[in-house]
Amino acid sequence: PMARAIRTGKLTPADELRELLDRIERRLGNVAGASADEVLELFEWLDQVADLMEELERGGVDLRPERTRLTSIEGMLQSKAGRIVRKVGLALPRRREALKPDESRWWWWLDRFVLERTRRRVRRALISLALLILVAGGAYLALTYLLPTDPNVEKAQEWLLAGERQAADGQWAEAERSFLEALRYTPEDPMLWTWLGAVRERLEDRAGAEEAFNRARELAGSELAYRMARSQVYAQMGDGERALAEAERAVALDPNSARAHFLLGGAYELLGRYPEAIQAFQRASDLAQETDPQLVVLARMRMGMLMQLPRGALITGTVTATVPAPAMP
Repeated sequence: PMARAIRTGKLTPADELRELLDRIERRLGNVAGASADEVLELFEWLDQVADLMEELERGGVDLRPERTRLTSIEGMLQSKAGRIVRKVGLALPRRREALKPDESRWWWWLDRFVLERTRRRVRRALISLALLILVAGGAYLALTYLLPTDPNVEKAQEWLLAGERQAADGQWAEAERSFLEALRYTPEDPMLWTWLGAVRERLEDRAGAEEAFNRARELAGSELAYRMARSQVYAQMGDGERALAEAERAVALDPNSARAHFLLGGAYELLGRYPEAIQAFQRASDLAQETDPQLVVLARMRMGMLMQLPRGALITGTVTATVPAPAMP
């Protein structure tokens, strides 16, 4: 009886903190079965947890176990963010407006976190789609007319796609093996060597990366083609800085290359530099007007997507200028 009285009476802030953490974990585990009001309670409980932790740590209490639990809870909150936001609906922004919480209490901006995450996913999907369409015409002609039944090309494509998926998931060692397998079938493909070099960079295999890139340069046929291949690969890997550097080199080599400007626009978009991305896509569209109608369509599609962003994002170059979602821990 005494032990039960201590547990339920919450005689100390530490007891209260642990009970709150228990309560949050249970509620997160049953978001689907909870009402909107019950889910909204999570945000207020997290405020109480933050207050209690500040109080206890000021008193010198070691909260490392509780901090570990809170980190796990925050991970669960982010992984279920979409479901939580759909459940609470407009109640979250209304409650946030009423409470005006400090920005350090990032959970109150979970709806904006979901919005920005969705935009990033859509942007990555569009980049991948555009790049796929961009090379699809040439690949289709090569596969259909030049090598209509070559099993080596088919096997190489299978391994290429596997490697791209693994690279997108950060599985660098697996991606390296896939690209090496692809090269067994089409060893003269400069794009495969470019992928291999980029993946080896992530594996910190400098000598291997340099070897692969040198081979890609030899097979590309020109420095311009080599730099565009590198920009494309880095963009597909989500490495905006390197994609931009390579696209800038390509544009410097040929200022009248529509595809180089298209890749430049993609790199700017990946980095959230939307006004510059729009200008680059416009330039790509203008340069391709007479020679590459497919590229014109792609460039205008990407421009249209960017023009739908909030006005503040286009002025400042960031979505979060109009949707200020604090950084997640």
